[in-house]
Amino acid sequence: MRKIFLCFFLFLYACAVFAQEDEKERITGFHSEIVILENGNIRVTERISVYSDQYDIRHGIVRTLPYYFTNNAGKQQVMRLKSLSVKRNGQRENTSQTSVISGERSYREIYIGDSERLLPRGEHEYTISYETPNQLFFHDDSDELYWNVTGNDWAFDIDSASVRIILPDTTSILKTNCYTGAYGSTTQGCESYVGKDTVVFTTKAPLMRGEGLTVSLFFPRDIVKRPPPPTFWEINRQPIFAGLSILVLLFYCFLTWSGIGRDPQKQIPVPTFNPPNDWSPAVSRFLYKKGIKDSKLLSATIISLAVKGAIGIASERKVYTLIRNEKNDKLTAEESNVYDVLFPGDRIMLKVSDKHYNVFQKATKALNNMLKSQWNIKKIFQPNTGFAFLGALFTLIAVFLYFVISMDEPLADLGSDILFYITGGLFLAGAAMTIFAVSFWKKSSYFLIIIGLVVASIGVLLSDTAVFLNLTSLLYVVVMLVGCRLYAYLIKSPTEEGVKILAELEGFRMYMETAEEHRLDILTPPERTPELFERLLSYAIALDVENKWSKKFDEVLSQAGYEPDWYRSDRPFLSGRGIGSFSRSFVSSISSSSVSPNSGSGGRSSSGGGFSGGGRGGGGGRGW
Repeated sequence: MRKIFLCFFLFLYACAVFAQEDEKERITGFHSEIVILENGNIRVTERISVYSDQYDIRHGIVRTLPYYFTNNAGKQQVMRLKSLSVKRNGQRENTSQTSVISGERSYREIYIGDSERLLPRGEHEYTISYETPNQLFFHDDSDELYWNVTGNDWAFDIDSASVRIILPDTTSILKTNCYTGAYGSTTQGCESYVGKDTVVFTTKAPLMRGEGLTVSLFFPRDIVKRPPPPTFWEINRQPIFAGLSILVLLFYCFLTWSGIGRDPQKQIPVPTFNPPNDWSPAVSRFLYKKGIKDSKLLSATIISLAVKGAIGIASERKVYTLIRNEKNDKLTAEESNVYDVLFPGDRIMLKVSDKHYNVFQKATKALNNMLKSQWNIKKIFQPNTGFAFLGALFTLIAVFLYFVISMDEPLADLGSDILFYITGGLFLAGAAMTIFAVSFWKKSSYFLIIIGLVVASIGVLLSDTAVFLNLTSLLYVVVMLVGCRLYAYLIKSPTEEGVKILAELEGFRMYMETAEEHRLDILTPPERTPELFERLLSYAIALDVENKWSKKFDEVLSQAGYEPDWYRSDRPFLSGRGIGSFSRSFVSSISSSSVSPNSGSGGRSSSGGGFSGGGRGGGGGRGW
């Protein structure tokens, strides 16, 4: 009796397993109808029947279709879906679309269903219809529809698949082919029925996950409207626009540069061995850099404070500390101001560290403000930033228009395409960041240029991967960026007073950087002494010649056993690479200490020899 019950139990269990297997989630039927229209478009209606057990198919299905296809000119083009309609069991169903762009496999995902509602268990039929242009292949003696009916990327098995293709009236069919299996398969596990202007393809066996049905149909040419041959502009629009925009930019640059950007006649610098007009190191740096603020402005001022005895500098393991001494009457107004900011109240010492970044930032700002109040830099050096801005703006507009005309889609067809605005906005933002960072060069320009190029590249790749992937486009972008940078540099122009100031500073700089005074034709050069070295050291830093200045005194300082009174360290002052090493290290430390530690420094025609997954159409789907 027990054996009988055991056998009966096993029989029921087996029936349940087989029943569950029969009712597993799958596509029970995939049946498509394609109408070839006389205007060359095709109208596709897909009827996809699925069985849901609320496992993978909980809310509905996701139908994926290729986002791009390769057009007859061999370029990638967006697959447009016109009049998209989706129903479930004959009733309109909720839909939403997303795009997944990943190299060559870019898809449009159509989510069908309601995320707040579970799909009832059982069979459901989804009807997806749309019209799409430019899907036919045109040969010399025939036209062809080569279409991946189901797609090869479904996550479910397909019990049966078929497609009915309808041509315009009285159209004869020249040749048909169909293919089944995984991508690349040439297996013809399908059969066809050919009528007068209709052909039906049907699979002979179920399609497993990852398998699909692809068909090709040849019919006489000129039955449907062929697109006109590309015009001269369509073929050559990229080089034509690039050449014209470069010529316009050159014309604007030359016109404005000739009018306001030409430098006055340069004065021949006369070597001198004293600071021009007794300017301080800060003033010399400010005028030499034409008002541009940088870390050396404060560094040269602090060294001058040390040489004049107002402060001391201590170094231990290359960590510098400023030590307060008594203020004296040797200090200039700007040096006295910096002293008061660094040592307010009863502060005795100040470590050169980003922990005190606010102090060094305040000192730099105070120094720069005082110099600006003393010197109207725009009356000495005209930056002409308005003209540079217009040049950068023109470059941005030109590059963006190049981006637009390089797309294969007419701009009128993109009016309602949200992705175009997103990708165009990304490209425009990245290009603007890059162009303006190149034009108005700052210390952070390298970082901004990298970020800008990454953002612009994302915009290009998301919109049309073929836009800038050619030599013409890359050369155009490089030429425009280089031209924009060169113009922003050349449009700056010193006044007559500015030319005189630059000549005076250049004469003083020539003396400091030249090792052999007789080459400068100086009759009575000052004797090289440690005192002279110290007095002009801060000027050498201010004028970027500290290394050459120190080399002139290597022998003199070594013979004198030079150890400055204002500097204390755990190693000799002239050890290692001498004063050149000290100045680089100190300037770097001042620069780092002025930054907050919390600040931050991405198919061809079948031609009779197709395969499963070939042609246009395709995609796949899954449940959700």
